[in-house]
Amino acid sequence: MMRLFRRENNMVKKSLALASVALSLCGCTSVDMELGEGVVPDIDRMELSTEEITDIKCYQWKADSVVTDSWTYPLLGSMVQQMDGLTECSVIAQYTPYSFSNANDLWGTNPVIDSIKFTMGTPTVYGDTLSTMHVSIYDLKEDLPYPKDSVCLSSFDVESRIGDLIHSFDMVPKEGADVVQYLPVSYGERLLDTTGNVYNVDTLFHKRVKPLYFKANTVTKGGALVAVDMNDCFITVYYHNDTDTLDAMFTFDNSSYTYNESFTVIRHDYSYADPLSGVNVDDIESKEVSKSFYITSLGGLTGKVEIDKAAIDRIKNEAQSKGYSYVTVNNANIVFPLSRMSISSFDYACQNLGLYYDYNKQQATPDYSLSLSGTTTTFDGALNRALEWYRMDVTSYVQNLLIGKSDKYVIDVTPSTETDSSPSGVQLKGSVDGGVKLTITYTYVK
Repeated sequence: MMRLFRRENNMVKKSLALASVALSLCGCTSVDMELGEGVVPDIDRMELSTEEITDIKCYQWKADSVVTDSWTYPLLGSMVQQMDGLTECSVIAQYTPYSFSNANDLWGTNPVIDSIKFTMGTPTVYGDTLSTMHVSIYDLKEDLPYPKDSVCLSSFDVESRIGDLIHSFDMVPKEGADVVQYLPVSYGERLLDTTGNVYNVDTLFHKRVKPLYFKANTVTKGGALVAVDMNDCFITVYYHNDTDTLDAMFTFDNSSYTYNESFTVIRHDYSYADPLSGVNVDDIESKEVSKSFYITSLGGLTGKVEIDKAAIDRIKNEAQSKGYSYVTVNNANIVFPLSRMSISSFDYACQNLGLYYDYNKQQATPDYSLSLSGTTTTFDGALNRALEWYRMDVTSYVQNLLIGKSDKYVIDVTPSTETDSSPSGVQLKGSVDGGVKLTITYTYVK
């Protein structure tokens, strides 16, 4: 037993020795660590980098005009806010025949108007709901100068088109209520003329019966804006003829299947802004770089942001110096930090922001344009209360700069289309430390 154990033990020792020799021989074998390197084509060689651009110039700007006929509700009233001063909204609206008690005979023989009732739905009120609003109703001298399928702007020149005062009244804005007023019978008499096929063709009716213009009194503090539901606005004419007592209804319904148009005309006076917490009139459209700037809705204040061209050129030049021919942007985000935030300012802040090459011409940047088209994108632009910023994905915008497809280094920061039709506003940090920041993650490609 002892000899057998020794013999097996010796065999183990010999085996270990042979293994050791084998390992030592293997350890001396030279290995080419670049084996296969030449197999990768130059075009497939890449390098990943990140650039953070903080040298971004910001300027306080304003909108010249915005499209308002696409708003769910036109706005009527006058209101003063600390951030941007006085905002006045008036409404232009067309109406058309809706129904007659005797549809086959329209007005009948020898019609006489007894009374005219005007009803206006007010689903939402912004501002002081206890303030009294004085409203005047005018007709215009002429029909709108463009068809239903064109856009109507907040800068529409209505003053030169105002005709006769039809009626005026006082109201205390009340959310969800119907305002009812009686118009003078003399106004309705023009409706009795049925010649020219006007009761069969809406566009002919509009040429005969001009749009109405609703304007509220100007306030110097407080005030309110009232949303007007055009689907809940009617003129009801009560009349009698030789045979009966009847009524006829006319509707302001501006839905897509009608020819009625309605929109908001807006005027701003920024001199009413609070001198401590609001915009300085002298800063608007100034060439001075802003340490902070304001964004407000209702065709109000915007910002202009100038991306550092030298930083973009630096990325392109570095790629060329390393022998790369192309820069692919993996991701680019621009962040706008908030300024002077409190609970009340969070509540008043725009819920979303947008980015445009030219806001007045509605030329959106590529990433925001996709978002506006309804395409699912990563643009974002929503208010982040926790991080106190707005963040936008601008990958396509930066990519276009890097490949020379675009040379637009100045973009407009605005309220989003979803938030521009109701009062809101926010102050953003501008050209300061901790201000606007653009972060780009990109890949150099051979």
